[in-house]
Amino acid sequence: MVVSHLSVYEKIVGSREIEEILALADKIKGVSVTHINSTLKGGGVVEILRSLVPLFNLVGIPCRWEVIQGTEKFFWTTKFFHNLLQGRSFREKQNMTQDMLNEYRRVSEENIKRIDLTSDVVVIHDPQPAALIKVEEDNKWIWRCHIDLSHPDKKVWDFLYSYIARYDAAIFSIEDFIQPLPLAYYIIPP
Repeated sequence: MVVSHLSVYEKIVGSREIEEILALADKIKGVSVTHINSTLKGGGVVEILRSLVPLFNLVGIPCRWEVIQGTEKFFWTTKFFHNLLQGRSFREKQNMTQDMLNEYRRVSEENIKRIDLTSDVVVIHDPQPAALIKVEEDNKWIWRCHIDLSHPDKKVWDFLYSYIARYDAAIFSIEDFIQPLPLAYYIIPP
């Protein structure tokens, strides 16, 4: 369904909410936003972005959605990170190798060259694209963490922290998922 105006949602959320959304959007109208994640299909992040990106554009906030590319080894490594960040304990935990970290860095650098990162705001979703941050750009970077970080594996978290700590802000789903970071953070439930 293509939506050309927010009024189609009025019966669902009410006119007051529509007016509030438009007023908030008016404050940042013209500020460009790029969302970056690791897949176009499947999962909660995709469902969020599939709706959010068109709505941003509808209210006058230029918005794009980019997806990182990578090798099978890169995505296996990020799945490994993902599981250990959520507190899962695997035999493979002992086997995080320098080769895995190098592949993560190498593929991230390739994506930095491939993706236009010049939007006013870049929102990176989850650990897979976390290393894309380019601090030399004159824009704002937000790390949106959708996963449970309440008991992350220290080795994996320490590695990713070197990237995440460079962001301007982070967004978490609930307070319990927050890890100490030297940046502003916000809570947005899924």
